[in-house]
Amino acid sequence: MCIAIYKPSEKVISRTTLENCFNSNPDGAGIAYRKYLDDKIEISKGYFSFKEFYSFYKGLDSSHEMLIHFRIGTSGKLNKTNCHPFLVNNKDALIHNGVLNGFPFTKKKSDTNYLCNILLNGLDVNHSGLQAILEIAIGSNKIAIMPYCKPVVILNESLGEYKDD
Repeated sequence: MCIAIYKPSEKVISRTTLENCFNSNPDGAGIAYRKYLDDKIEISKGYFSFKEFYSFYKGLDSSHEMLIHFRIGTSGKLNKTNCHPFLVNNKDALIHNGVLNGFPFTKKKSDTNYLCNILLNGLDVNHSGLQAILEIAIGSNKIAIMPYCKPVVILNESLGEYKDD
C-alpha cells in the first residue's frame, strides 16, 4: 500500500524516514505544499529517484505544510501523470492511500487519477457532505485533502497512524 503523509508546518521528517518510505514504495513520489503568500497549492511529482525527491524536499522551507506521497502502482502506468498528489479543480491537492476497488480505471490511468480528474472534477472537495460520501465510498482507504485556503482534511483519519504529530 502507498504511503501518504501529512506534514504540518514546522515539522521535519528525517532523511532516513523519507528514504525508507521511498525504497518501500518506489513507483513515484510527490509533494504538495501551500504557498502562504497567495494560498496557492504547488505540486511537484514524478520523482523516481530518491536523490531528486530529497533534493526538492530539502529545498522547501520547513514552515510549509505538506502532503507527501510514495506510490506503489496498483493500477495505471508507472509515470508522472499517475503520481500523487493530484490537483482537484485547479486548486486543492489530494493524496490517497489504498486501492479503490470497483472504481473504473484504464490501463493508463490509476484509480486515484480517475477519482480526481473524472469523478471529482467540478465538485467541491471541501464540502463536508461530499467528504462524508467519499469516506463511505473509499471503505478502509484514506484520503488527505489540502484545500487552497482551509486546513488539511483526512478522510478515514482514524484508520491511519501518527508519529510525532
